[in-house]
Amino acid sequence: MVNSMSDNLPLSDIDQRQASSSDFRPIKPMNRSPAFDSNLSLDLRPVILEIAPMRKPPPNVCLTLYRIAPEQNMHRYYQLALQPNLFGGISLLRYWGRIGRNGSGRAELFDHFSEAETRMQALARQKTRRGYTPLPFSVDF
Repeated sequence: MVNSMSDNLPLSDIDQRQASSSDFRPIKPMNRSPAFDSNLSLDLRPVILEIAPMRKPPPNVCLTLYRIAPEQNMHRYYQLALQPNLFGGISLLRYWGRIGRNGSGRAELFDHFSEAETRMQALARQKTRRGYTPLPFSVDF
């Protein structure tokens, strides 16, 4: 067996503590030298943190309404979507425009799902009064 120079290097304080632990097998001090190795070893055992259980996210809700009137050359869509955001709240996303074109959009942020749902229902009622309807699947463009 060939003796390498790295086998003769002294163990750092952290390596000695880990070696004294009964459930830890030390890593061979390969490629370590006092000039490059610090006392902050990356070979420590991982620390398992207690993570709080996540809340069940609210459901994604999407509603698409259309207003099509060929005699007026009107082919519009209005889409409402509720999605959880990264801050623990709910985003109401609104997209609108002419079918087949890039439209516009806006996002409203809410703290609670019920507030966002109430706002979404109010906007859907407003658009329904203006002639928007859900599109049946049988209609072909």
